[in-house]
Amino acid sequence: MLEEFLADMVSGKETPLTTEAKSQGQKVVSEAQNKAQRLLDDVDELLEQIRGNKNS
Repeated sequence: MLEEFLADMVSGKETPLTTEAKSQGQKVVSEAQNKAQRLLDDVDELLEQIRGNKNS
């Protein structure tokens, strides 16, 4: 069993552990992208407010 697992790892075959790790990694990346987009949106909104106050 261990030999099969090691052989699968060496050959690059997907295993439940690697599949789960990839899934978790993709989830983390997706969440980070969403948070970054929200931050950019907030910064854009603040800049618009600042520019609006200068023009008043």
